[in-house]
Amino acid sequence: MSRLLIIAAAGALAGTASAPVLAADYSFPGGMRDGYDTSWSNSDMPSPISFDAGIRYFYSLGSHAMTVGADSYSADDTSHILEGFLRINDHLNNAFLDGTLGYAAVIDGNYSTPSGTGSSSVSRVMYAGTDFGMMPWTLGPVAIGAFGGYKYMSESVDQGFPGQQLDINSLRVGVAGQVDLGVVDLQFKAAAIPYAPISGTYASYSAGAGGSIDGELYGGEAEAFLGWHPTDMMSIKVGARGSYLTGPANLDDGTVTAADSLSFTRFGLLGELSAHF
Repeated sequence: MSRLLIIAAAGALAGTASAPVLAADYSFPGGMRDGYDTSWSNSDMPSPISFDAGIRYFYSLGSHAMTVGADSYSADDTSHILEGFLRINDHLNNAFLDGTLGYAAVIDGNYSTPSGTGSSSVSRVMYAGTDFGMMPWTLGPVAIGAFGGYKYMSESVDQGFPGQQLDINSLRVGVAGQVDLGVVDLQFKAAAIPYAPISGTYASYSAGAGGSIDGELYGGEAEAFLGWHPTDMMSIKVGARGSYLTGPANLDDGTVTAADSLSFTRFGLLGELSAHF
């Protein structure tokens, strides 16, 4: 009896010891499913994501015009704008995400209203926006695609009365492209702006009593940059940008009045210094 117990115990131990081996060797019909590809984590492989970040100087000329009945309002400015930007590049999908923030550090201008003419002293010109796009069509060094985005603008150039605040929120859709020749490249964007509501306070309206403004503008914007890459991580670029918005609006100083010939124009030259990583 004791001999049988010893043989049974030895058999149980042998079975336990062999179980992991059997489990390790076992495979389902057709084999086990492979794990996820981790080649992207290899330090020798280029990252599918890269970033461009930098600063720009925008020498811009702005112009605004509006007619209300027989009264005309206008403002012209030369704005020296500092702009920061970040671009995220997805090389696997040929996609990009742009973010831009600009603020006028120095503004020189003049205005004309029914109340008189003068130089602009208290003004604000700024903008912030983001675009997402893809450039799936390539031919050698050329890539082209489309994008959509949003941009906020404050075109609040002083017209002789305090409190001028003109806010524009624009939706953008357009085409983007790039020609990459290695040491130099060319980038461009052209956007239609089908919808850009304007709101705020038009301080010089109604003999300086002021009034609120609201309306729906439309227009477009285009820009192009020519870049030089002295190193793989640095770029120096020059470019140009222009935008135009127009459309109907109403002014309300207790009485709602339609504005005619409402328009905003801004164009100029840019210089850029950026890092690529």
